[in-house]
Amino acid sequence: MRRKSRKVLSAALALALAVACVGLPTFAQDLKGEALKQFQDGKGLKDAGDCKEAIAHFEKSLQLQPDQAGTQYYLGQCYESLGLMSSAYTHYTEAELVARKLSADPSTDKKVKAPHDAAARVDPKIDHLKIVAPTPAPAGLAIAIGESNVPSGAWNAIPVDPGTYTVHATAPGKKPWSKEIVVSGEGKTETVTVDPLVDDAASATTAPPPAIVAPVASTASPSKVRDPGPSPRRTIGLVVGIAGVAITGVGVVFGLSAKSKMSDSKDNHCGLAAGQIDPNRCDSTGLDLRDSARRQADLSTVMVIVGGAAAATGIVLILVSGGTERGHTGATASLGIRPGSIVLEGAF
Repeated sequence: MRRKSRKVLSAALALALAVACVGLPTFAQDLKGEALKQFQDGKGLKDAGDCKEAIAHFEKSLQLQPDQAGTQYYLGQCYESLGLMSSAYTHYTEAELVARKLSADPSTDKKVKAPHDAAARVDPKIDHLKIVAPTPAPAGLAIAIGESNVPSGAWNAIPVDPGTYTVHATAPGKKPWSKEIVVSGEGKTETVTVDPLVDDAASATTAPPPAIVAPVASTASPSKVRDPGPSPRRTIGLVVGIAGVAITGVGVVFGLSAKSKMSDSKDNHCGLAAGQIDPNRCDSTGLDLRDSARRQADLSTVMVIVGGAAAATGIVLILVSGGTERGHTGATASLGIRPGSIVLEGAF
């Protein structure tokens, strides 16, 4: 009888837990593997009041699995508790965007309303920097805060977290200018006035250094050679050269694609474009673009190196073979290396 009562009690407890879990929003239900572990570690630290440590775990979870409204929302709460309102606003708005995308009814979904209300709460508390350019502004004037370039349209109100920042101003033919400024408080706007830039007399370009020429041993015979027909070296050179050019071309395509994705990430999804002064802080789309760009850039580098080497080898083989076919003596070839270029020289 006692055993039967225990079974009934266990079943009742299991049913009660199942019903309770159904009613609760489970932000981590779609997370997997290491992303789930990092989320749980961050949630535990946040609940224990250690938001500084929790942030690192939440951000690692987002890198592994970007589209997570709950992780973005908890990050917003942590940054808000630390007084970093600009960062908090960024994560709250990102949480709302992700939640809206995943929600069947955004108008009634609490996961949409909670970050929306939180963003509205911290918005008036965000600090801003205002940049005043010199009059008249020099042609090509560029403004940066730290390593983040600031578009001219945003100079009037740049959202920042409290802290110390260095404002840089540059222009072609002018000496660079910089100034350090401290931002503190809530909802304040600090103004930085850029001084007139001074002409830089030392901005003239210098000539490139001379090429370093490395001789390549000739394989041609010093005596006159009869034409035996098509040279095997020439055929091999053509095949290797064409293959090298093709590989290099594909590598260049991957490189341009990587550059385009990185530019898209930087201009539209990271740093100031995402409401952050740190250029490496991105929204979920920016993280995806940067990850794809890095993979394509690595592949591009390998293909350009391999393709360039193959093309150069093919050219050398063709030129050397040409010397023997035309009866020339003492055919030589040399490769010269200088910054940014490879020079092929020879006598055939």
